Formats: sequence, structure tokens, C-alpha cells
Amino acid sequence: MWDPRQGVLWWVDIPAGLVHQFEPDTGVDTAIEVGQDVGAVALRSDSGLVMALRTGFAFLDGTGAVSCAARLDPEESAFRLNDARCDSRGRLWAGTVRDDFASGVAALYRLDPDLHLHRMLDGVTISNGLDWSPDGTVFYYADSATGGVDAFDYDVQDGAIGRRHRLVDVPAELGMPDGLTVDADGFLWIAVFGGGQVRGYAPNGRLDAVIELPVRWVTSCGFGGPNLDRLYITSGRERDPDAKLGGGLFCVEPGARGRPQNAFGG
Repeated sequence: MWDPRQGVLWWVDIPAGLVHQFEPDTGVDTAIEVGQDVGAVALRSDSGLVMALRTGFAFLDGTGAVSCAARLDPEESAFRLNDARCDSRGRLWAGTVRDDFASGVAALYRLDPDLHLHRMLDGVTISNGLDWSPDGTVFYYADSATGGVDAFDYDVQDGAIGRRHRLVDVPAELGMPDGLTVDADGFLWIAVFGGGQVRGYAPNGRLDAVIELPVRWVTSCGFGGPNLDRLYITSGRERDPDAKLGGGLFCVEPGARGRPQNAFGG
């Protein structure tokens, strides 16, 4: 996630419980320990970050201090929050995954600026990439185990999701859809976990671009840089510990521009 206030990129190392701050101008990367699995971060409207953790949502201030925002049900201790993003009204969306990747037992949540937590979708297996169309009326969502990305009608006013349909199918032999982002023209950029690619799709679901990576386990992507024309890409190495580049952060210029990320209103 690009932070225009500081000119830095925030990214996470989930199982290590680390939030990284990368400075492109200097190449300096600083890691902050947050004490538990961290699936994603988003900006807060005033300052600092909001995080999607194992136990729920928390704030991270400029000193590195962590404070609770909202907790998941204690009975869901075998779950953790994964990818997260804010809508245009400052509501934070994030879904869960169970440690054993059990099918259909996870969920998608919405955290409102007043810190009220809503369970929005059940029957999820591996909650991953999520974002909105530029006008905010379409919500894109990847439950990785389903092999594709779905589009929902989205009510910007009240934050409700409506009619759902499959927009993109990722070939099973290639891998699974993981993190994703939507650019300024409404094109979706989807990390393919296991496929060593980021794929770009038009708003109608047509494949438009393929970025090949020197790693197999591509996990997420997001636009950054002063002009939002760099696509930063994260990768994992847990399943391939001998891969020298696995777990690395990559950057490409795909000829597209991203959009400023919405901040959490709470």
C-alpha cells in the first residue's frame, strides 16, 4: 500500500508479524513487529495505520504502538484476517482464512469508522484480494479457493453488497488468484499464487496483460510512487524455502496508473 503522506510503501510479512516500511528513494526497508500474524494494513484518515491481524483489527501509530480497534469472536482463534482495503466512505473490508484452509468456513467482514464490525459474507475459504471500480459501484473479491474473482453490485451509501457474478477465472493449472488492485482506468491487476504472474484484466473480464515474475508464489500487488505508475509486487517463500528470490518485493512499470488508496475513517 502506497502512503503519499510519507512517500513510502507499506507491506506485510504475515507469519512473521512484521509491517514493513519501504522507502523507494533510499532503498531503506524498516520492519515493525506487531506481535501476531498481520494480513494487511491501510491508512487512517488522520495518521497512522489500521491493521488486519489474527485476532481482529488494530491501530499502529507513529511510535510503533499497537492498540485494539475491534476483535473477532474468540471462538475463531483458528482463523486470521488476510487481505484488507477501505471503500470510498472509509469502511475497512477484510476476510479470514482458517489455518488448515478448511473449505467454506471463513467469512468477509466490514469494519465501520465507528468501529462496529459487520459479518458480510459467509462460506468463504481463503479470503484474498478486494477492491472497487473507480466509481465505487462494483466490488471485486477473490476467494482464492474458487479459482477466480467475483464482482458484486455495491451500495456506496450504506456499504452493502448485492448481486454477485464471476468476472475472471484463473486457469487451475496456472495457480490461484491472490491479492489484487484496480487501476485508474478500472482494470484489475491480479497476483497469481503458484503461477509466477500478475495478470491484468479489463473491466469486462478480458485478459489484457501478463507480467512474468522470477518467483512462483506471487501474493499481492499495488500501485505506488509519486505518480502511482509503479506496480509493487510481493511474493512468498514458505512453500519454496530454497528459492533465492522468494519472499522478495518487486517493482515494474506496466504502463498503467493506480489510484490513491482510501483511508479508514475511524
